[in-house]
Order: sequence, then C-alpha cells, then structure tokens
Amino acid sequence: MHIGTSILLVTTVASAVLAQDTIRVPLLSRPREHASTLGKREALYNANGREYMIQVGIGSPAQTFNLTLDTGSSDLWVPSTSCPKASCPYARFDTKASSTFTQSTVKFDIQYGQGSAKGMYGYDTVTIGDKTVSSQMIGLANDTKDILGQVASGVQANGIFGLGYPGLNAARGVKNDNPFVFNLWQQQLISQPVFSIFLNSVHATGPTGEITFGGIDATKFNGELQYVPVVSYNVQSNKPVSPNVGNTAASTPGSSSGNTTTSNALYLYWTVPGAGISTSTGYSTTFKTLQPFVLDTGTTLTYMPKTVVTKLVATLPGKVVYDAFNMVYTVDCSQSTNTATTVNFQLGTSAASGAASAIQISVPMAELVMPLDTDDVNTAKQCMFAIAPMTATSASSPTYILGESTLRSVYQVYDLQNNRVGLAPASPNGNGNGVVASSSTSSGAPAGESTSSGSTISNQQHTGAQSAATRAALADMASSVGLLVLGAASLFLLS
Repeated sequence: MHIGTSILLVTTVASAVLAQDTIRVPLLSRPREHASTLGKREALYNANGREYMIQVGIGSPAQTFNLTLDTGSSDLWVPSTSCPKASCPYARFDTKASSTFTQSTVKFDIQYGQGSAKGMYGYDTVTIGDKTVSSQMIGLANDTKDILGQVASGVQANGIFGLGYPGLNAARGVKNDNPFVFNLWQQQLISQPVFSIFLNSVHATGPTGEITFGGIDATKFNGELQYVPVVSYNVQSNKPVSPNVGNTAASTPGSSSGNTTTSNALYLYWTVPGAGISTSTGYSTTFKTLQPFVLDTGTTLTYMPKTVVTKLVATLPGKVVYDAFNMVYTVDCSQSTNTATTVNFQLGTSAASGAASAIQISVPMAELVMPLDTDDVNTAKQCMFAIAPMTATSASSPTYILGESTLRSVYQVYDLQNNRVGLAPASPNGNGNGVVASSSTSSGAPAGESTSSGSTISNQQHTGAQSAATRAALADMASSVGLLVLGAASLFLLS
C-alpha cells in the first residue's frame, strides 16, 4: 500500500461514553479524481469527499490493507495473490504467508452499483486497532472490474469493508458470513453492540474522520442523538426485494442478526423511513407513504428520483445546469461557502409513521458542492451538486440513497441490537458538546422502534436485484466524474 502507518493513529480512550472495550479508528480518504480521469477509535481518511477508508490487518502476521468503508454492503474482501496485477494493481493477500488462514470452498462473487469482484472465500483473523476477530469470512478476489485502480494518484483503496447486516449476505446465498462488526460483538470484543461514524466536512481531507466500534464519541456531535428505526426487507426467491415501510411496515424480523421470526423479513441495509424532502429556499414534498432511505457511506453522492431532484435544484441559489454527459447538476463553485441554504431530509420515527412524527436532517449547501475540474473547490472553475437524479428501471430499484454528501453533516450511531440509527449534527472540529442519553445504550428502544420525537438535526457549522440498465447508468455517471457507487446497488440483485 501507499500509506504510511503515521497516517493512522490508534488511541485508547476511557470515559463515560467511550468504554474500555471499544475501538476508535481513523478513516482514510483519497482525493476524488476530476472529470479528466469509547475506548478505542480508528481514524477515517477523507479523500476530498470521494470515499472513506479504514486500515485493516488480515492474517497472522497481519497483512495491511486500506479498505473502503461501506455501510451499504456486508462483505469484507481484498485482492488475493491469484489476481493479476491488471485487475488488482496494489497489495494482494498471500494466504501462504498467514498461519491462521483456512480456505473455503464457497465462491465469492459480488456486483456493486459500480464495479464487481469475484474469487473464493476464506477464513482468517482480522485486526483493527488492538482488537482481533478470529475466523472472519473474507472474500479473496482473483478478478475485479471497475473497482480498483480507478484513480491515478493518492491514497488507494484496496478492497471493501462492509458494515451492512448479515442478512444481506444470507440473501445473496452466502451462509454464516457475519460482517466484522457483528463478530466483534459476538466474540465479546466490544462492550456495546454499536458502531459510530464521523465523516467530517467535504473540505477536510486526510485522516480527519473516525469510526468507533462499541461506543459513542460525544465530542464529534452537538445536541442529543435522535433515533430512527431500521427498515427490514421482504426477501423471497424469484421475487423483487421490497422494503417493509409505510403501508407494508407490519412485517418485521425478530432479531438483530438478520434471522427472521415472521414472514421472510430480513434486515439487509441501514435503511431508515423517509417521510419527505425540502429546502430552505422553498421546495417541499411530503411522501404519501414512507420511502426507504438507504444510509450508504460507500456512495459518494446522494441519489433521489429525477422528478424530486429537478424540482429541488430549481429552488437553489445561483446558476444550476444539468450536465447530461456527467449526469449531474453543475453549480456555481462560490456556493461552497453557502451555509445558509440547506437541503432537509425528514425521517420517520417508526416504519409506519409519517411526517407528523419525523425528525429532520439539514445539510448545508456548502457540503453539497464538489469540484469537477480540480481536486480543490477553491481552485475549481466547474463544480457539481452532490445530489443527483436516479431513474428507477424496475419496481425494486433504489430511488433514495443517502450517500457521503449527506452523511457528512451528521454523526451516525448504528445500533446492531435494537436495529436503529442515532443521528445528531456533526461537530466538524471534534469539539462538540453531544449528549448521550440513557436511551442511547443498547438497552434502549425495542427493535424497529424509536425513542425520538419530532425534532430537527441541523448542521450549520460547516464552512468549508438492480437491473443491468441501472447499474450501467450508475457506472457511467461514476466514471465520468470520478465517484464511487457501492453498497446499496447490490440489494436489487437478490431476486
């Protein structure tokens, strides 16, 4: 890999919020190519808003990889030495060099919104910080397409670190493949079944983000966490996957690990109930029935239906023009300092409730402006709006994916046991005054329910299976502007 170990600082913190058995990890992020091409935490590296990476050790002794952090998928995979350099241009995992590796006979094959990987599964130790999970199922790629080596320079991602539910792997036909964070909890390596993500501002590059396994860092957000439930999905053979939300919210799994007790309901993604969209400049729509909003750290932009985006951008300040070639809207780069204009997402506090009991995420315009012709918005002459239209090509296609461009403005707490997500305004300087209420612990609300009442999560501090046609459209869009589209797209390959 091309990353020095000095970039990743692992620290141990003991406090009322960060208990001893937690992992705090810095996130890596590499620069986005322009159009021409509670206890222990780990930093996330921010690559000018394109993607976030985490450093992971695999095997004994550990072989180090920088992996894309992806809440929209559930597999952990890396390139293997059987993958040719043309497909796997960076470090490759050598199974013969690990004393703890066990080969599996299960084939590994995964398709993302942009790119794919295939090979075989194996089992080995996986280490983050000072915690090591044993017998972690790992995809070992012997071939990849449009997913590695997509940028010319800077920090390079070399695989995917999936943080979705085990149910997603089960629905894909891969049995007993628990994502790393679920194994952390089941192997009693963390004190709480939660992980928390702080992505930081789009303008803050380098090792500026952070993920905490097993706890909540109150310095990374302001105010009190508000919780919304995770939406389950109805999964049946040879039928489209459908979310149990709004009119279909009655079907709910009975466990946090994706196993079902009723119907064919599974928790797959960190999907929450969407009640509506608005802007501070006059656009507003309230859905007749709740819509599934997928929270996806593996996708650069936020995607919504074309009809919604078209009306939304019409209310934005400055010149907004649709770029048909790149399939994004261009905006004035000067809007990168506009913190007054916001785009607001209303989230339901139950899978069946509407806007009356919704909480609201507010994202400043400044966080939604990304450069197109350079890696720095301050020197860019062309900029894009980080919310893009998506046209559904089937009844099961995703239409609302809240990617990094939205999630940067909120601190996110993913509760594995209670199937809910806690949200609060992110504190960009890491000096927040967050409140972790007693209901924020794993003994809070029952699965599928929320303890929150209507409120606004605003962040004004920042200054700075899918059809082949849909996958192709996403890939074309991503490659033309140097973006990443992972995670949620794979949901719709399950039929």
